[in-house]
Amino acid sequence: MGNARPDNSRLRTEDIPDLLHDAQFLTARWKPKLAQVSLLFDCLRRNTDGSQIADRTVEIRLNRVHRIAAYYDPANIEVRPSRFRLDRPFSSASLQDWSYPPSEACLSINSQESLFAMTTSWRIDWLEGTYAKQAGDPRTFSIHLYLDQYDHGEYACERCLYFECEAVDAFSSGVALDLDEWGGQFDAWWDFWEAHVGEIRAPRGEGGPAAEDRFIPAGEDPPPDLSYEPPDQPAFLVLQTDAPPELLGPIQGMIEGIMRRDWARLAQAWPDYDKSAEDRARELEELYLGPEFGRWTYVRQVDAWWEEGSQACVTVRGIEHTAPDHEDPAANQETVISFALRKSDHGWRILTFAQGWPEDGSADQPSGPKPWLDEQALQSE
Repeated sequence: MGNARPDNSRLRTEDIPDLLHDAQFLTARWKPKLAQVSLLFDCLRRNTDGSQIADRTVEIRLNRVHRIAAYYDPANIEVRPSRFRLDRPFSSASLQDWSYPPSEACLSINSQESLFAMTTSWRIDWLEGTYAKQAGDPRTFSIHLYLDQYDHGEYACERCLYFECEAVDAFSSGVALDLDEWGGQFDAWWDFWEAHVGEIRAPRGEGGPAAEDRFIPAGEDPPPDLSYEPPDQPAFLVLQTDAPPELLGPIQGMIEGIMRRDWARLAQAWPDYDKSAEDRARELEELYLGPEFGRWTYVRQVDAWWEEGSQACVTVRGIEHTAPDHEDPAANQETVISFALRKSDHGWRILTFAQGWPEDGSADQPSGPKPWLDEQALQSE
């Protein structure tokens, strides 16, 4: 999670995820007889005068809950679902007697992107109610809770909970918490943090660092030179592969979209269903002409691919070109990228991706000729 400060000028139920920015999820409480779920978070809150709040816990209470589901995916996007094993799946009983440790979590409300991720997930278990084709009825709230439980190993798993309910309310110490009041407390925390940043290098007395120190920002890089052009070579050139063209299409669209600054094409390959195509294109433009500017990938071979149901993964290999900066010249380095794809009504799309580099050990380096690398096909200008 980043440390950007959300805009809380107009607060609605759908804005609760902004107020939970960098909050820690504590516990869930499912009360079947009341058709009620309570989600408790340790939130970034201070009193509006800047003083500490004794209990920062906020309860998000879901009332008249109709459906609850748990859904899962392998944490490693390269793992075939058919070869995956799920340990300790959620059950109705585990929601009534929560025994999991506090963790980072992301909450979404009425998110079409989250709903798509759920409906195309590896496994869905309905813990209350049954599957409804029209999940996400506009008369109800759809809540998705992604839990980061720091699973590791071969069967590391992404775990998410889905709740469909008729009302969402916030409480603090058992008292209803107005969203505008919560927004003021959230802003007060950030105001205190911003003042605290100016003192973070001052010597400290006993007692250890303040809680706000975990939000110390990194130094800002100078603005990129947007006039720089990467080597004029094909961004996507794969001569031999049995990977289906429909799987390669979104990947080529993403790689070439970034290279050519064709943000509409990039947004089509890697959409966000909570945003219009135009808004998504603008978001990606700001990303790739901002913090992600200066790195371009030239795909040259497909290492592996699989397709199972609505899920697929394609791993490609090629060269990453990085622009020069005030410390280093332009450089070319072998890179490997795995793309997780999901099948929508309009065809395959990118859901996420993971990148590594053989040189630093974050990606494998299989034997065999790599003429596109050995011949130094990309010449830095």
